[in-house]
Amino acid sequence: MILIPMSDAAMGGMICKVTIEANGDIIGGINKEHEWVSEALMKPVNRKALTYVVARELAAELAINEVIRKKLFKKPALLRLIEEKDDQTRERFMARLLLDRAA
Repeated sequence: MILIPMSDAAMGGMICKVTIEANGDIIGGINKEHEWVSEALMKPVNRKALTYVVARELAAELAINEVIRKKLFKKPALLRLIEEKDDQTRERFMARLLLDRAA
């Protein structure tokens, strides 16, 4: 995943946005001008909060991109757990899995 600090204008006022490119690359933009984000980028103790924001955005994209979801979560039993959840629960569950990986 590539994380790119961007201006508030470039982010359209959003704090974070993750997109999955056609080739499977995952690109995340973060609003470097937002007070919380700029502080998180400077202080390691705040990076966990930033990781959570990025994980939620990535989970939202994975919820609608089955191909990439299957590449990131390869274990059949784990994929089954993900697939049997409803849309909202699936997104939240994947955010938890992503956070667990980042820990």
